[in-house]
Amino acid sequence: MFRFGGRAAIYPTIADVKVCVPDRFSKRGFEGIVWLAAIASALALLHLASIAGLHVYRDYNEGWNAYHASALMTGGNLYPPASGFMVNNYPPLSFVVMAAAGKAGADLIVAGRVVSLLSTLVAGWAVFAIARLMAATKTEALFATSLFLAKLLATSTYVGIDDPQMLGHALGCLGFLAAIEPNRRLWLSALLLTLAVFVKHMLVIQPLALFCWFLWYDRKSALRFAVFGFLFGVLGLFLCRIWFGVNLFEVLFTPRTYQLSWLAQSLQDFLLVSFAPLGAGIYLCVRSKDRCAVLCGLYTVMAFVIGLLFDGGAGVGRNALFDAAIGGALSAALLVRQMRGPAMAFLFGLACLVPPAVAALQKAQNDWLTTGFWLQPMKQETAQSREDIAFVRNRPGPAMCERLTICYWAGKPAEVDAFNFVQAVETHTRSEHDLTARLDARYFSTVEMTDEPRLGELPDVMAAILRNYRVVRRGDDGAMLIPR
Repeated sequence: MFRFGGRAAIYPTIADVKVCVPDRFSKRGFEGIVWLAAIASALALLHLASIAGLHVYRDYNEGWNAYHASALMTGGNLYPPASGFMVNNYPPLSFVVMAAAGKAGADLIVAGRVVSLLSTLVAGWAVFAIARLMAATKTEALFATSLFLAKLLATSTYVGIDDPQMLGHALGCLGFLAAIEPNRRLWLSALLLTLAVFVKHMLVIQPLALFCWFLWYDRKSALRFAVFGFLFGVLGLFLCRIWFGVNLFEVLFTPRTYQLSWLAQSLQDFLLVSFAPLGAGIYLCVRSKDRCAVLCGLYTVMAFVIGLLFDGGAGVGRNALFDAAIGGALSAALLVRQMRGPAMAFLFGLACLVPPAVAALQKAQNDWLTTGFWLQPMKQETAQSREDIAFVRNRPGPAMCERLTICYWAGKPAEVDAFNFVQAVETHTRSEHDLTARLDARYFSTVEMTDEPRLGELPDVMAAILRNYRVVRRGDDGAMLIPR
C-alpha cells in the first residue's frame, strides 16, 4: 500500500525557480485569476441553462440522440437494421437514461441538455475532489476545476447539449476519484468507469491510465482493477446481447473515413489554448517523483496522444480531447502545488487561463451581438426555428431533415441520418442509389437542407434532390423543399 498526497516529490528545477515579484501580490493575484475564471465559467453555465428549454438547433447530435432514445422509450429498435437510413453506433446506456426521462413526460432534447449541464457540474466537482485528495489546497483545486470548465466551454459546444459526452465524463471522473481514495474502492471505480464506456465508447483513457499507474506502483491493485473491469465489461456486453439483440462491438465500430488533416487541425486548436497544462502533464510524467503527480502527467499524455488519434475520424469533435483537458487541469494544479513561490504560480496560472479566456470571448462575441445573450437569448433563432418546425409539422407525409431536431420537434418519424449515410457511402458499405431511389419517387413530402448540406458530399443524391424538389422557403440556416 502506498500513501496518496504528500509533497515529497518536488523536483529541483521547479522548486529552485524564483521570480522577482512580491509574494503577497502574487498570492492574491493567483487567487484573483482563479476566482475570476470560476465566476466566468459559472456565468457561461447559467447562460447555457437559460437556453436549455428553447426549441433551437444547437448541434446535429441532439436530434439524433433524441430519436434513438424515443425508439427505446416506445418499444422500438434501438439499433436499426443496416438496410435502413438511421444508424446507431453508440453504446446503449445514455439512451436508457433518456428513455426513462421521456417516460416521465420530458422533452427528450431539453432533458438531454439538462443532464449534460448537471453532468458537467458533477465532473467539475469530481475534478476538485481529486485535486484535494492529491493534497492540493482549495485554491489549487478550484484552479483545476476552473481550467477544466474554461477549456470545455471555450473550445466546444458539448456542454449543455443533448449528447452523452458529459454524462460519460461525470461517471468517469467519479470512477477516477474512487480509485485514488485512501481505501481505494477498486470495484466501484471499475464499475463507474465501465458505465462511462457504455455511455460513450471513446472514454477508455481513464481506465487505461489508472491501470498503467497501478501496474507501475502496485501490481496487486492493477490485477484487481483489471479483473473487476473485465467482469463488468463482459456483463455489459452480455446484457446488450440479451436486451437489444446486438453484438455491441459490431455496432460501435462501423466504418468511417479518417483524415490526417483533421488531426492536424485538432492539434493546432488544442495547443493554442492548452499548451501550458499539456506542458505541466509532460513535465510531471517525466520528472516528478510524486506518485499522484505521475498519475496526472501520465493521464494527460495518454489522453493527448490517444485523443488526437481519435480526432482524425469523421464526426469526432473536440470532445476527443476532453480527457486531455481533465488531465491537464489536474496536472496544472499539482505543478502549482510544487512551485516554490507564489510568483511562479501566478505567472503559470495566467499562462493556463488566458488562452481559453481569449477563445471564450471570441466564441461569445456572436452571442452578445446577435442573440441577446442574457436579456432575450436567441430570440431570432427561436422565431426562425418555430416557423421551420411548424412548416414541417403541417406538411402531411414523411420528412427528411438534415437538422434532425426540426423533424423531431415537428413530430415526424426518423427517416435519414445524413451524416452516417454519407459515411456509409464513402466507406463503400452503402450505395447512393439507396437514397436517390426514394428521392426520385418523391417519397418525402418535405426536405430540409442546411446552408452547407451534409448530403452535398454525395453528388448523385444532390442531383436527385434538385430534379425532384423545389425550394419554397429559405431561412438563415437553410431551406425547405417540397416535391415539384
